Amino acid sequence: MQEALTNIVKYAKAKNVSVEMLRSDGGLSLIVEDDGIGLPAGAETNALSHGISGMRQRVRALKGEFRIQGRSGAGTTIELHIPLPHPAQAKKTGATSAPA
Repeated sequence: MQEALTNIVKYAKAKNVSVEMLRSDGGLSLIVEDDGIGLPAGAETNALSHGISGMRQRVRALKGEFRIQGRSGAGTTIELHIPLPHPAQAKKTGATSAPA
């Protein structure tokens, strides 16, 4: 979330930002949307887009899913899902369901 918000402040020229975080039995989902200038063509997969690349790598390291969509002049949406153990399963294994 921090990197997404940093990129919005630095580059998006957005007037509005929406952040939604949901915890479900399957994990944690985050959706960040802005109404800024969107992404340049190819930025979603450009290895030189360090912020996007870093977000994608961190989510993958947690065995999660990462999506980003930018529409020129119509903002950007970042969606990610990170699987977390079901609370009952975490109790059985002694794991915690979220980092402190």
